[in-house]
Amino acid sequence: MSEKVEAVFKKLDAGTDSNLGSYFARTTAIDELARFASQKVVAVGLKGVGKTAAYRYFTEFEKGAEIVVGINPDKFSLYLPDTKLNYATTRKQFEHDLVLEALRTVTQNRSSLKSKVRKSLLDRAAGQVKSYTDTLKDVADRVGGISILGFGFTIHHPQIPVAVGLREERDITDAFNILKEICADGLRIRIVVDDPEHVFSASREVDTHLIGGFCLAALRLSDAIPGFKVIALLKSHVYYPVLLDVDDLRKYPDHMGRLCWIKEELVEVVAKRLAWAGFSLTSFFEGTEKQARKLVEDMCANVRNGPRDLLRWLDLSLQLTKGTKIGERTVSQTKKKMSLDSLGEFESAHKQ
Repeated sequence: MSEKVEAVFKKLDAGTDSNLGSYFARTTAIDELARFASQKVVAVGLKGVGKTAAYRYFTEFEKGAEIVVGINPDKFSLYLPDTKLNYATTRKQFEHDLVLEALRTVTQNRSSLKSKVRKSLLDRAAGQVKSYTDTLKDVADRVGGISILGFGFTIHHPQIPVAVGLREERDITDAFNILKEICADGLRIRIVVDDPEHVFSASREVDTHLIGGFCLAALRLSDAIPGFKVIALLKSHVYYPVLLDVDDLRKYPDHMGRLCWIKEELVEVVAKRLAWAGFSLTSFFEGTEKQARKLVEDMCANVRNGPRDLLRWLDLSLQLTKGTKIGERTVSQTKKKMSLDSLGEFESAHKQ
């Protein structure tokens, strides 16, 4: 069997897979989250379900937005102070931060947006960004730093836990209205945040009010500004404690999109990866096309949550066959090892 095939089933980390775009398999849940008209903003899935792959799809592969901002723990270390702020306070902070981050990115890309957005709006957006940056720099000089998404500072002063208080309400409202006008001109902007509990906090424990405030900000802004969408990607064991503590999330009954896979979608994951390597199902599995597909479908019915377990199982099977085709006996012999690996991942997610 080709080394290319071996490699493709060993790539379990979507964050480092340079070929992911060639065989990414979309799901119904992914398509729904990508739609700007959809109310689903918080994407939730078990560890290993493909959350990182979804992040890369929304920020790299999907072309439904002209401006895309991707925020994850690898790119940002933007720790807010550990002051246990309530979710209403953090919601207001994040609403302002997200609006300014969108305006900052628009300003950075203004040369390519001249034909789509009025010059007067681009000038006003640049003015808001400069005003806010100047304010942050001034405060940073006096108290040791302020961090707001991409502005490159870090909050250190415990007496100033909420940077939004540094601006007058009219400035905050003006920034919101500018972004709304820019999107009304036809510009679509998407901000995607993966693992916000790591991006916005250095604590080992989940700050449910901090994450809840961020999710509420994402929901309110996505609802209030057509053409602007914020997607939050959360693991299940983070989302449900947040939902218990932050009642206001229940005011948006359709806010959550569950990252999950049906049998046909999982079979497509295997078929796409094999096709990229230049193979079909029958060149990898025993039997006819129908029998090979049935074998993969049976494997899909026995995995916990999706692609990672399935790819791990296929890799274990390939190691056992030493390059020959996979059949029912091989699948049966490797099932226990795959199950134990899956259980270990489940335990690591829920050890608290």
